[in-house]
Amino acid sequence: MTSKKKIILSISSAIIILLAVIISYNIHKRTNLSSKNLAAAKISEASSAKNTDKAADKLTPNADSNASHVSVTSAATQVPAITAAATPISTSSFAPTPTSSLSTTSSTQSTPSTTTTPAASTPPAAIATPTTSSQVKTITLTGFIQDEDCFVQYVNPDTGASSEDPGDDSKSCLQMYACADSGFGITVKQSDGTCKFYYFDGNFSTGKKGTFSLGTGGQLLAWQLIQKTSKENHITITVTGTLNGDTRTNTNATFPGNQDGRYYPVVTVSQVSEN
Repeated sequence: MTSKKKIILSISSAIIILLAVIISYNIHKRTNLSSKNLAAAKISEASSAKNTDKAADKLTPNADSNASHVSVTSAATQVPAITAAATPISTSSFAPTPTSSLSTTSSTQSTPSTTTTPAASTPPAAIATPTTSSQVKTITLTGFIQDEDCFVQYVNPDTGASSEDPGDDSKSCLQMYACADSGFGITVKQSDGTCKFYYFDGNFSTGKKGTFSLGTGGQLLAWQLIQKTSKENHITITVTGTLNGDTRTNTNATFPGNQDGRYYPVVTVSQVSEN
């Protein structure tokens, strides 16, 4: 019985050893296979990289050629757009630094304001010419007191030539609403025989019977002188005042047919007297 147990134990030990050997062999085989697979994968990857590099080397001349062609075409096409964009970019980025560029921009922008102030484009009775201290001068004028509506009846305003004696304008005519509303001034005979009309400053009188409203400034002084004079016509006056470059036109709203769009220099009256 004892010898049988020994035999069984010996056989069992042999079987265990054999199984251990088989298991060890399988593990070793699998490890080698994994190593081979890994090596094969690396070789394949390296081969693929080489093929890629070769393909890239073959494509590089064409790609460079195409790229060169594209960049030239693009540059030629986009030059105008780049040039156009350059101006605003440089202005916004560098405007604070270069003084000369700022002054150039300022002078360029000021040009339209000087060229867009003609008398004809200014609303009636508004200042049509910008005033500066250098333009202001004191003058003394002698001539006939007259309204603009009558002036253009006696004198050609374009040439200054008179068809009738402007002194014939009468007191009763000067007191008419239509005449007063067209604005008072002085008609001065020039050395060449032509006549020139100057408006007096102030608001024109407005309205007619029942709604008549007296003017202001030089317009009011003229109206008061007309009321006081004992002359019926040839009302000669002397006016002292200043010219500052302002002009104005007939803005007779009560009698709009008398508006003619003609502008005359304005005298700011300091004194007016009958001769």
